[in-house]
Amino acid sequence: MFKFIGGFVAGIVLKNKVNGLLKNIYTQGVNVYHNIHKNKKPVKKNSRNYLICKITDFNEFDEIFPRLNTLSRVQPMWKYYENKGIIKIEVDSLFEEYISYDDFLNTTGLDIPLFQSFSEIFIYTHYYVGEKEYINVYPRNSSINVFDFKLNETELFKKYDSLICATVGYDEKIKYITKHFKMFFNNKINITFEMILLNYDKIDIPLNNNINLQILNKKMINITSLSEFI
Repeated sequence: MFKFIGGFVAGIVLKNKVNGLLKNIYTQGVNVYHNIHKNKKPVKKNSRNYLICKITDFNEFDEIFPRLNTLSRVQPMWKYYENKGIIKIEVDSLFEEYISYDDFLNTTGLDIPLFQSFSEIFIYTHYYVGEKEYINVYPRNSSINVFDFKLNETELFKKYDSLICATVGYDEKIKYITKHFKMFFNNKINITFEMILLNYDKIDIPLNNNINLQILNKKMINITSLSEFI
C-alpha cells in the first residue's frame, strides 16, 4: 500500500517536472521566434522599368532581326512575343524628381533610334506602395514624375473603384486579368486597353479587333475595344 502511494506521489512530482520542463521549452521557443521576427527587417521591394516596343514596321524588324536557327530571335535577355508583335526589355534606368519620356529613353544605353525605326516604344514602371504592386505606363510625349509613385486618386480608380472583375475576350475564350488591371489604378495618364495588354505576359495573341476588355463593376458593365481609352 505504501509502495503504491509512494509511486503515485512520485508520479505526480515527475509529471509536474516534465510539464514544467515542456512549458519552459515552449516559452523559450516562442521568445526566440518573436525575437528573430522582431529584429527582422522588412524586405524592400525595388521598382522595375521596362521598355515595350510594339512593332509597327515588320519589314524593317525582319531586316534588323532576321529569322535564324537560334533559340531566340532577339537578344536572349529580352522577351519577344511573336503573336503580339512586341519586344519587352528590362532597363536599369533611374530617375529622381522629373524626367521626360525622351530623356528617360536616352538613359537606357540602347540604340533608341534603331528601335523607333520599326516600333512604338512604351515605358512601364512596376513599383510598390507598401506591399501593393502598381504599374504606370508612359507613352510618347509624356513625362515621369516622382509624385506618380505616391498614392493618387486617379480617374481610373474613381471610375472602377467597385470593380468586380476584368476579363479579356478572344477566340470565344475568356481570360481573367482582374489583378493585372487593378495594378494600373494609380496610373494618372489615360490609357487604352491595348496598353494594359501589351504588358500582360500571360497572353500572347494577335492584337486585332477580335479582342475586347469586359469590365464588370457594381455601377456598370463596360466593353472596350483594343484602341479605346478605358
